Formats: sequence, C-alpha cells, structure tokens
Amino acid sequence: MSARMSWVRAGVALGGLMLIASAAGAEELSVRAVRDMNARSQGIVNPGGIAWMPGAGRFVLIQQGAGDVRLGTLDAFGDALGAQTLGGVRVRSENIAFDAKRSRLVMLDDAANELIAVPIGPDGRFNEALVTRYAAPALGPLRAAGIAIDPDSGTLYVLDRLSRRIAVVPDGSWSGSAGRNERAGWIELDAIDATDLRGLGVDAR
Repeated sequence: MSARMSWVRAGVALGGLMLIASAAGAEELSVRAVRDMNARSQGIVNPGGIAWMPGAGRFVLIQQGAGDVRLGTLDAFGDALGAQTLGGVRVRSENIAFDAKRSRLVMLDDAANELIAVPIGPDGRFNEALVTRYAAPALGPLRAAGIAIDPDSGTLYVLDRLSRRIAVVPDGSWSGSAGRNERAGWIELDAIDATDLRGLGVDAR
C-alpha cells in the first residue's frame, strides 16, 4: 500500500483507497451534481450510504435510520429499480460495501461485532433467505465509519474513527472462505489534517 497521500476534492487518496474527510477551517468545496439519484420514490428519503455493483451496473443506497435496513437499487443513470427491507438487520448506514468477488452486499454491525453478507438473487434482488452472519475480525474497540472491499483480492478495509486508522483484513480472515486467519494490518492516518473521517471506498482503476 503506497503511503502517498493527496487531497482529492472531498476526499483523500491513499494508494487505491478513497477516504472521505472534513478538515477544520477548510475552504468550501465547489460541488457539481453529476447524477440525480431518484431514490425517494422507493422510500429512501434519507440515504446515508452507497455501494456500486460493477457486474450488474447498479447502485445500492441504504436508508439512514435506527430501524431495519432498507435498501434501494438504482441503475447507472440514477433511475429507481426497486427497494426492499431486510428484517432484523440493523447497521450504521456508512458501513456498507459490495463484495464483487462473491456478488454480495456486505454490512458491518459493529454493535454486534458481526459482518452481514446478503447475496444477489437471479432477479437482481437481495436474497434475504441466504443472509449470512460472520464474526467480525478481532480489531479491538473501534467506531467503524466506513468499509470497503477490494474487488480483486477480497481484502476488507475498515475505517476506525476512534484510532484514526484503517484496518486491512485479508480475504480469508473475514469472508467465511477457507484460508489462513491472518492478522489484520493497519494504515495510520495521523498525517491527514482532518477533524472528521467518514466513508471509505476502493479505486479499482
């Protein structure tokens, strides 16, 4: 992982990771709308997290709130395709990512210390009957503020607001697949001058 860091509009680039941050006293950013996400018609009135499904060419939005997770699916142009509620699944909306290696949505429930995986069915909807829960990696006390999954390696990244670090968890240590239970590594973020760290993504280019 490269240690090179640079500001990129509302985020910071760390090698192939994109970290969303806000800096105290930072100048206002010029925001340009590039896509109108029509999620309100699907009951997603307060979206708090987003994931991209590259194979299906779809976005997934997650409703921000304290109830069961509600997901809205949109095509690449932002048009709503449908929505569904996952009963009994409650996570913070920023802790959502798509696992392209296994075609499933992954959410981190740090309160229950679990990773929740929801596969996509043939109809493009998430298959609630096959929801799988894994014990989350033993990372110690943390306040997860974003997760990301490398589409090629399956490596899981977890942004911790408490320690201002990103945990790097190898594929076989979290995904339920056979493999060594390797110890997680950490990326230190002390060099980033930001007051609030929130949101994480993988730049697969």
